Amino acid sequence: MSDEMKSTFETRSKTLIGLAICCSVAILTCVQVDKETVTATPEEEVPAAANPLIGTALEILEAFNADDWEAFKTLMTDDAVYEEVGTSQTIKGVDSIIEQLKGWKGAMPDVKGTVDNSELTEKGVLLEVTWTGTNTGPLVGPHTVSKYGPEGFPATGKVQTTRAAWVLEFDGPKVSRSRHYFDMLSFMKQLGVIE
Repeated sequence: MSDEMKSTFETRSKTLIGLAICCSVAILTCVQVDKETVTATPEEEVPAAANPLIGTALEILEAFNADDWEAFKTLMTDDAVYEEVGTSQTIKGVDSIIEQLKGWKGAMPDVKGTVDNSELTEKGVLLEVTWTGTNTGPLVGPHTVSKYGPEGFPATGKVQTTRAAWVLEFDGPKVSRSRHYFDMLSFMKQLGVIE
C-alpha cells in the first residue's frame, strides 16, 4: 500500500471514529422518556409527573388518599374496569369502583398510598405503591362475608404496610382500565388474620 493510500485510509478511519463518537453523544443528550423522569439533558431532569398520563395516575392516588371521590370520578371513564388481583375481583363502572375503594377506607380510614416509582408503559402508567393503614373497621368483601357473615372480619387494630403495583390504561386523558396487584398474604398476616 502506498503512503498516499495509507494517509487517506487513516484520515477516513479518524473521520468515521469521530462521527461515531458524535452520534453517541447526540443519542445520549436527546430528549427521551425514561422510567422515572423525562430527561432533557444529562444535567437537567424534569419530574415524571410532567407527563400528563403519569400526572393523572398520581392525581387518582391523591384523590383516594384524600377521600375525594368526585375528583377520582373525573379521572376515570364511566365504563372503567378495575381488576383487584389480590382479591380476585373485577369491578366494572366508575361508581362501582369507588364503592369498592370506599370499602377499603371503611376497614382502614387512615390508609394512604405512597408512590415509590412511576413508569410509562405502552398503554399507560405503572405505579409502584406502598399502602399503609390501621385496621380499625371490619374487612368486608366476597371472601370475608362468605366466611364471617355480612359484618365481615372484625377489626384487628393492627397497622399494615403492603407493597403493590397498579397498572393504569388510558382512553384519551382518562383511565379506562386498571389492574391492582398486591400481596394479600402479607396483608392478612400483618393484620393477624392468618399466621
